Amino acid sequence: MVESFLRDEGQANTRCSIKYFPNLVLRHGLRRRAKKMAQSVVEIKEAASKFDKVSEVPILQNIVEIKGYMVFHTRNSILKGIMEALRNSDVRMIGVYGMAGVIKTSLVKEVAKRALEAKLFNDAVEVAVSASPNLEKIQQDIADRLCLDFHAKGVQGRALQLRDRLKKEENFLIILDDVWKTLDLLDTGICFEDNQKGCKILITSRYKGVLEDDMGVDKNFEVELVSDNEAWNFFSKIVGGNLLFDENSDEFKHLGTQKR
Repeated sequence: MVESFLRDEGQANTRCSIKYFPNLVLRHGLRRRAKKMAQSVVEIKEAASKFDKVSEVPILQNIVEIKGYMVFHTRNSILKGIMEALRNSDVRMIGVYGMAGVIKTSLVKEVAKRALEAKLFNDAVEVAVSASPNLEKIQQDIADRLCLDFHAKGVQGRALQLRDRLKKEENFLIILDDVWKTLDLLDTGICFEDNQKGCKILITSRYKGVLEDDMGVDKNFEVELVSDNEAWNFFSKIVGGNLLFDENSDEFKHLGTQKR
C-alpha cells in the first residue's frame, strides 16, 4: 500500500498538459488516501498497546512464577522459614538481610501476600525506610493503613497516637523495608503490647548487624545471591521473550555469560 502511494505521489508531482500546474485531481485523491493511511496507523498502534506480551514464554527450570513474581528454588526455603516464624507466637520481630539487588523487597511482599491469604493477619502495611528515614512519613504511611487521623503535631505526639491505635490490633503485620541504621520503634510509635502475639514486625536491611544488634530481631534470614543456573534461567526468561534475540544464538549466550 505504501509503495503504491509513493508511486502515485511521484506522478502527482509531474506537470499536467498545462505545464505550470501540477496534477490537482491526482493530488486530491492522494490527500484522501494519506489521511486514511494515517488513521490506520493510529488504530494499529492502539490495538498493539493492549497486548502485554507478543507470545507466552514457558516457565523455566528453577523458577516458579506466581502472578508475576518469580520465586527461585534457593529462595523457597527462606520464604517457608519466614512463614513459619510468622506463625510462631514467640517470634515478634523478623529480619531479612542481604546485599542490594537480591530481591529482598519482592520476597517480603510475597511473604505478606501469602500470609494474608493464609489469614495469619487481618491486614499488613509496607513502609519504605531508606538510609535517611522520614519519621513523619513512616508514621503517616502506617496511619493511612489504619485509617488513623493524626491530631497531634510532631513526631512524639503522633507516636503516642499511633501506639494507642496499634494496641487495638490483634493480627497486624508491619513491614519496614530497607533499614540502614537504628530506627527507634518506640519513639516512632511502632510498638505492640506483650499480649498482641498475632502482631509482627518484618524488617529488611542490607546489614545483618543492624537487624541483630541495633533492632534486636528475634529471627534473621539471609538472602544470598542466586545460583549461576538460576541466574541464567532468569536471564533467558526475561531476554528470551524478546523477539530480537534467539536463545540458541552465540550472541545471546555471550550476552548472558559475560562478566560485568
